[in-house]
Amino acid sequence: MNESICFTVEEYKSTFQYLLNEFILATAKTELDFFEYQLEIYNNAHVVSHQDFEGALYGGIIVNMDKFQEVIAFIRVKIAQCKYGKTEVDEVEIDLSETNGREKIIYLQKMGIIDFLRTKTPFNTNTHSLASFLSGITGIKTSSIYPMINPIVNNSVSQTNNPMNSLKAVEKVEKELIRIGINLKETI
Repeated sequence: MNESICFTVEEYKSTFQYLLNEFILATAKTELDFFEYQLEIYNNAHVVSHQDFEGALYGGIIVNMDKFQEVIAFIRVKIAQCKYGKTEVDEVEIDLSETNGREKIIYLQKMGIIDFLRTKTPFNTNTHSLASFLSGITGIKTSSIYPMINPIVNNSVSQTNNPMNSLKAVEKVEKELIRIGINLKETI
């Protein structure tokens, strides 16, 4: 079975029928199984995203993140079509309600929400107020949020509790953001 991956939607569209046929012949599984398998491959690709890095690393090949995310979105549409006859990506439900507190703070930071809130009074001068506000949104206790956001907004304090230092948690959040269609280059 051919497991090669193309990195543009056009390339993927031109080869997915061949890959689908090969998959079905080799496994006797369905079209839905194929697209779920393809989504797993793309979601499990090791994605490196830094401000100064223009792509993702997959199998030793540098790829454009926008194109990589477009292929994931295309696959999600195909899954929705197989399952529900739907054609819109946003109709595929991705449930992130089981996210833990650390991951919630990482989501907020990755999306620029904490930085945005820091431009507003009183959050621009009072991290405790910001922690209280975020507690209302996230459902996390203020006393748990403060030690996580203080190192994010204040480089002069110990970075021990900074959730952005948890590479595994950051990678998990980044994969989920990509999965729901977020362009990480636009959020950093």
